[in-house]
Amino acid sequence: MSQLLNEFGNVDIDKLIYNLNSLNDVSLEITSDSSLDVSLANLLRILMGTLGATKGSILTYAPFKLAFDSAVVKGFEGNVYMRSMPKEIAEITTYKGVVTIDELEKKFPDFVKRNKPMFDKHNFSLWVTLSVKGRLVGAIILGKKLNKEEYQQTDMILLSIISNQISISIANFQLIDELKKTNEKLRKQNFELVDANYGISEMRQISVELSSIMDVNSLLETFLEKAIQYLSCSKGILFKIEGDILKTVADKNIGIAELCNWLIKPHLRDNSNNKDGLLPVRHLNAGSQQTGYQYHHRDIPDKSF
Repeated sequence: MSQLLNEFGNVDIDKLIYNLNSLNDVSLEITSDSSLDVSLANLLRILMGTLGATKGSILTYAPFKLAFDSAVVKGFEGNVYMRSMPKEIAEITTYKGVVTIDELEKKFPDFVKRNKPMFDKHNFSLWVTLSVKGRLVGAIILGKKLNKEEYQQTDMILLSIISNQISISIANFQLIDELKKTNEKLRKQNFELVDANYGISEMRQISVELSSIMDVNSLLETFLEKAIQYLSCSKGILFKIEGDILKTVADKNIGIAELCNWLIKPHLRDNSNNKDGLLPVRHLNAGSQQTGYQYHHRDIPDKSF
């Protein structure tokens, strides 16, 4: 700050107060509850207004893509996107301070060459790397200054100060986002554990209830009913195998017409009249009393039930 004040020694007092107010606005924005996009948009507006820049962009670094992508753009046409290489990242991360594009090209000729269409299209003037504690978080790029003036040393110092604050802001937002994702993951895991414990408790209760039923038919009906309740189903049917015949022993909310329609899907069945490949069933009667429904076991795939 003392360096900044020394540089501003011969500057108009109103300009000095304006710049100090801008730094205060930056601090307030960083501590606000705004989202990252809103915060960066406000910070870029403050930065460009303070320096008198005509165009600007704050880029965030995507490590999995090895690329810089504009989070917010003002003045430039379209988004700003730059690709990097793994061997460049370490050097770019430690390349602190405000530099001109010519200086950037001398330091990273391959990087500028790789992204030359982007540099030529937007005619950038200044570059600032954004990093926090050895972690690359992004960059700031500015275009020409108003009235085609040159950026002064005081502009460079202000940009350096503000860029450090923006680096911290991005890093903090990314940290909070990672914590939110971790918390959500833990919440889901906890929900799954609670659900599993509830399921175990339900199974235990059902087992106790079934063990107290002595009548076989009542046992099967109760078993089917509990299964339907536990799985939140609307209907169900329970079969037993007698030789190669599959016979119903209990059903709930299953009508005769529905059962006698197409119910079971074998893996392979040659039936030209059956577009769905379903197996028709036959209703069994003993006199006037219904005895169940039967299916040929050999026609039913092992995984059907």
